[in-house]
Amino acid sequence: MVTKEPSAYLRFVDVTRLYLRSDKFEDAVRVVGEIAEQMLAEREENRLFELINELLSCDSDNVQALRLLVRAYWWQRDTENLKAALERLAEAAEAAGLVQDERYALTQLTRLVPDQAHHIERLKQLGGPEVEVAGEDLPEIESVTQSVFDEPANVIEDQVEFDSETVSTSTSEAEFEWNSIPKVADSWTAPGGELEIAGNCRTGTNLPRRLRALPR
Repeated sequence: MVTKEPSAYLRFVDVTRLYLRSDKFEDAVRVVGEIAEQMLAEREENRLFELINELLSCDSDNVQALRLLVRAYWWQRDTENLKAALERLAEAAEAAGLVQDERYALTQLTRLVPDQAHHIERLKQLGGPEVEVAGEDLPEIESVTQSVFDEPANVIEDQVEFDSETVSTSTSEAEFEWNSIPKVADSWTAPGGELEIAGNCRTGTNLPRRLRALPR
């Protein structure tokens, strides 16, 4: 149904909450996992965070829910919250004995925070980093910005052509009004927001947490 009607995925938001009210937690996690990528693609990350928060309010150490949290922060390129989510995932996976999930979390942590010796040591005990995971692009905004600055300066020259008859006007007639050009701010502070977990599980333990959700 989602494939034939792209907007149909929003119906599964209500399905997820119905599963939670019916104490079918694993089914709720599965549904969110199936629609998470489409929600991100459709810029519905805030609604996705709400669903993930509801899942984690029922089970704060659920590995699959934490992987969804990691995916959402990765998509937002929010490295600070991403590192915190990966820490939680690594701890929860270790406690649950889920080696593959723990290796995934530690592999990404050693790339984002390479100076943490305890992550490296634990990862060695598990057999080293996952090769496929280690090849993923890190959500480092600085590296993207740097690639823009590395562009050759003469690229714009090829896009400008002058007519010799048009350029023959005097310098005073072609004078620019520099004051009319708006100045670009030296710095930009991204708007921030917080999502507060307020779980409504009938049987789960309500463990309030505060998770940051930065709009893109």
